[in-house]
Amino acid sequence: MKTLQFFYDILKKFTYLIIINILLLAIVGIIETTSVFTLVPVIDLFLKSDTSSNSLFTRKIIELSTSLNIHVTAWKLGILFITFNLLSVTFRILAYYLLLHSKFIIIKDLYCKTFEELLHSKWYFFSSNKQGVFLNTFIREMYTISDGLTAMLNFFAELLLCLLYCILSLYISWKVVSISIASALILACPFLWLSKLCYQMGKMTISSSNQLSSIVNETFSLSKVILGFANQKKILDRLGYAFDIYFLVFIKFMGIRFAIPLIYSSLGIAVFIITIFTGRKFGVPLSEITALIYILYKVVISISRITTGKSQLDNFFPSYEQLQDLRYNADKLKQKTGSKIFTGIKEKIDIENLCYSYPTNEPTLTDINITIPCGKMIAIVGESGSGKSTLIDLLMGFDEPSTGYIKIDDTTLQEFDITSYRKRIGYVPQDSMLFNMTIRENLLWANEYATEDEIKQACKQANAEEFIREFLEGYNTLVGDRGVRLSGGQIQRISLARAILKKPDILILDEATSALDSASEKLIQEAIEDIARKTTVIIIAHRLSSIVNADYIYVLKKGQIVEKGTYRDLTQKKGEFDRMVQLQSL
Repeated sequence: MKTLQFFYDILKKFTYLIIINILLLAIVGIIETTSVFTLVPVIDLFLKSDTSSNSLFTRKIIELSTSLNIHVTAWKLGILFITFNLLSVTFRILAYYLLLHSKFIIIKDLYCKTFEELLHSKWYFFSSNKQGVFLNTFIREMYTISDGLTAMLNFFAELLLCLLYCILSLYISWKVVSISIASALILACPFLWLSKLCYQMGKMTISSSNQLSSIVNETFSLSKVILGFANQKKILDRLGYAFDIYFLVFIKFMGIRFAIPLIYSSLGIAVFIITIFTGRKFGVPLSEITALIYILYKVVISISRITTGKSQLDNFFPSYEQLQDLRYNADKLKQKTGSKIFTGIKEKIDIENLCYSYPTNEPTLTDINITIPCGKMIAIVGESGSGKSTLIDLLMGFDEPSTGYIKIDDTTLQEFDITSYRKRIGYVPQDSMLFNMTIRENLLWANEYATEDEIKQACKQANAEEFIREFLEGYNTLVGDRGVRLSGGQIQRISLARAILKKPDILILDEATSALDSASEKLIQEAIEDIARKTTVIIIAHRLSSIVNADYIYVLKKGQIVEKGTYRDLTQKKGEFDRMVQLQSL
């Protein structure tokens, strides 16, 4: 049933493509079965000179040839038999080529559509799933699904071929064929019972493969931590253990898959013997018995392919289930969006009575009220875990408040088209990362139409141009995976330049100066203050010295606003903010 559901899903979307494949495979089957008609008279004419004792097939072909003034000989019919088989091979090659072409069209669609659904989901979807599962799904499991798709089409092709051969053989002798096919099916039954085992093995293979991919991903992502703690042996032991589990499960399945056709082909000899004895018993001519053996040989091969294909389909389906689960969960956490195009801020952003809890019901923010006037610099501070980054995620539209509102000029954020909103935001996240491209390409990611002068100006504002000029290739320097070839401070400065290059209406900085030295921080602070005259700036600040000139500061503690005011006002209150300032001074 699961295989049929998968076939129905694919057929519904790629109806034309699947029908063309089935038609071509049907042509292959018709040609192959038609070739049998020429096999019987070839044997009759080679063995007998008395045409009266020939098979009914032979007599019919001779009568037809005579009416067309064609002299029939064994050699001519032999050549015709070979021609039909060559024609069958040609169409099989065409069918295989079309199958591969169709497979990649379908897999590309699955790949891209899944990515599209994932990229339109909330940030929580990505943060709540293991990266190893994502990697394994799109690398190994997609490959398994593509193999399953091939196996599915071949499965139905072999079923069709079996059906055609059975219809033809029934015409020769329904008694012999009934006994022979019943024997073949009885021999196939034990292999069909392996379906549940293959499905379970498929699930175990995916589980072990997910774990292996997670460890590989962590090894490269946390390589500095592994080396720093001198724990190479520990990670190698984990990797080796995970690989052993994956290997043991995979080798069992591959062993079963390899053994099924070999065992069944050997058992098929019993079917041939049954055919010969029953054929002689019912007085079937030798030429027709030979044709039946040829047909049943083809049927036995098809049934062995069907049993192998069935086990492959049962093994592949867990991969498809994992892909569908990802798509289902992504759709369940789909990013909500309105239809109103965001054109900028005219007056202010209001956060009103906002509360937020994660899907685990853990409260993070409670009764937040903040006003951010247009063109002002607002800072949000607090200890780790106070909810600062969660508040920024809500302002970015990565998630929606549990209760309350975020309003821009009296329009709730949910009413705006989220893409048009984010396109007018400059965002520097807490963990700034770069793409594995050149510095210039990373900058142009924010504004692909930026001129060279605009790029240099943005880098000057972010205090990045000086160190970029020191590189031999300047702006054409490759930064490596996630910017690994640069220091943390350099990555943050390029990330800030990228945000500035966007010429945003709102600039959101989530601890954007945390990895900078004091001199660089002072220069960027001046740049931010200059930008704040032209745009609205929201800063999550770790270093409180960087927000001395902020227009207004909100202090968060355990998800609530406990203080608000200017830097001077808050230090004079001798409250939570002043305590944080004194700690940093120490």
